Amino acid sequence: MILKIIFNIMFPEHIKNILRIKFRFIFESIDRYLMYKNYMKACRQILYPIFYDSDAYKYRDNLFLKKINGEYLKKIYSNQLENDDELKRCFDYIDKFGIDTFCYEDMHQNIFDENDIYYDENKKMYYAFYKNKKLYLKRSIDTEAKAKNLFNSLATEQLPQSPHCYLTSTFRPAKGGIVFDIGCAEGNFVLEVIDSISKAYMFECDEEWIEALEETFKPYKEKICIVPKLVSDKSNDGTITIDEFCSANNIQNIDLIKMDVEGYEKKVLCGSKNMLVNKAISMISVCVYHNFSDEKEIGEMLKKDGYILDIPERYMAWNRKFDIMELNDQIFTHGIIRASLLKRKKM
Repeated sequence: MILKIIFNIMFPEHIKNILRIKFRFIFESIDRYLMYKNYMKACRQILYPIFYDSDAYKYRDNLFLKKINGEYLKKIYSNQLENDDELKRCFDYIDKFGIDTFCYEDMHQNIFDENDIYYDENKKMYYAFYKNKKLYLKRSIDTEAKAKNLFNSLATEQLPQSPHCYLTSTFRPAKGGIVFDIGCAEGNFVLEVIDSISKAYMFECDEEWIEALEETFKPYKEKICIVPKLVSDKSNDGTITIDEFCSANNIQNIDLIKMDVEGYEKKVLCGSKNMLVNKAISMISVCVYHNFSDEKEIGEMLKKDGYILDIPERYMAWNRKFDIMELNDQIFTHGIIRASLLKRKKM
């Protein structure tokens, strides 16, 4: 404010206009910085004490705060909006409903209601029928409301129009193929393809999820191998690489790998180098929204190894901490890269 007053006093109007044109980008950067500082100050001093009541989800989903987020982001993304129709669609949604992870009306569906959620008294776990198959949740999902919310999240993430959808009608493991699910958590990905594949290796190190996975996949024990390790670019007591795992288990080919490992996808790919170089992995469905450089860097890695890429057009509005006070100008990102190996020409 003081700088603006000094600026207005020091120069006549025609000089000010020349300076505004010549130094437009500098002034825009200053405005953007000041707006961000004021926004953060308002959040900390006014909004946060009013709305935050130790329930982070309630705070995050408050419509008033989401709309404030949207107005802030619209300013940040104003230049990109001119040339990005998909981003415009997201902001049309934000104008109505505020910022969400999926800024599309058709992504907000109640696929599961209370009548679809069951509780196993013996196992002390909630479950529901996902893709017509029983899927268990870990014990810490300890209320019907939490279970319902999680099942709705899983189901909407895998809608055909979702930017987070792992599979399509044509991008699926071949009949009798082998799949790797890296970071499987609930196991919904494998459950969707279990009838057609011959084997699934499920990498998960959370003991609670392992317990739930064992219940979910009891009917398919001969097809399932749960591996209680993190997958990375090096092997030690708690981690393993895809290359070493395949070598130790005499796995020559993988039909499809799905990766959702909270931003460590590049390390997983680095630990799969031998399999990639030998063209032993036919398809990869990899999340690229955890880090904002991942889409470019992972895409380049896969192209070098001979893959053709399919990236869903829609955006996710992703913030690592999902906190109104942590918003920055890196929010919108694509969710998934689906990579298919180019077929070799016959000699």
